[in-house]
Amino acid sequence: MLEVSSMRSVVMDLFELRTAVNLLHGTERESDRQLRLTQLGELAGTIMHEVNQPLGAIISSADAALRWLDRDVPNVASATRSIQRIRAIAGRSGRTIADLQLLSANILIDFTEQSLNSIVEEAVRISKPQLALAEVTTTICLDPARPVAKANMDLLLQVMLNVIQNAIDSVLEVSDRKRTLSLRTFTSSESVIVEFEDNGVGLSQDPGADLFDPLYTTKKSGMGLGLALCRRVMVAHGGSIQARPNPVCGATFAVSLPQVAPSRQCSNVVG
Repeated sequence: MLEVSSMRSVVMDLFELRTAVNLLHGTERESDRQLRLTQLGELAGTIMHEVNQPLGAIISSADAALRWLDRDVPNVASATRSIQRIRAIAGRSGRTIADLQLLSANILIDFTEQSLNSIVEEAVRISKPQLALAEVTTTICLDPARPVAKANMDLLLQVMLNVIQNAIDSVLEVSDRKRTLSLRTFTSSESVIVEFEDNGVGLSQDPGADLFDPLYTTKKSGMGLGLALCRRVMVAHGGSIQARPNPVCGATFAVSLPQVAPSRQCSNVVG
């Protein structure tokens, strides 16, 4: 009889334990759901800010351009600067949308032989309005050997545009020195590399911070998508992107691609 009672007690204990576990799992699922909803709400708010802020700046610059032109003696130079600012803001907003699209889906990409020097030159050309507005002095040192890598030009260009924009944001926070950005291409034993060196505020001092995590940012505005996208694209290329602090001020970002790649055209998935 004692054995039966003991068995019944064990069964009841197991039943109660199972019930408690089920309740715990239900609580965890609800907690996870609430966390996801909270994160979604925060993300939606961030995206709204990221869209509304440039729209407001575009409207403000457009109004300024109209005022300059409506004067008795139109100030064409000032109106032109306002229009250039609109162009720069619109370009940056377009890249933010492109970042969101690339981070939210697996995308099949094709690789072909690309001149690293040519892509760097194109990135600087596209970024010229933003660099001019930020009063950044840019220097470029291209490897005369003209390094070539297997890459998707559009995606690699997007990486370089994001790194340049990150440098612009960094140097905009300093006012005690001339703002500079230096780009150079070179070849190591196994890789072709592009380095972007700025003299801005430098990297985060938080030892646990990961610059390349989605939504991580130290900026007053911005979603932190750019560098996360850069790492994702570079991994898909079999390459890498790294950041290091400069000895005096600012930071250097290095984009690296394999120097040797299969000669045939290939594809991979960003995801």
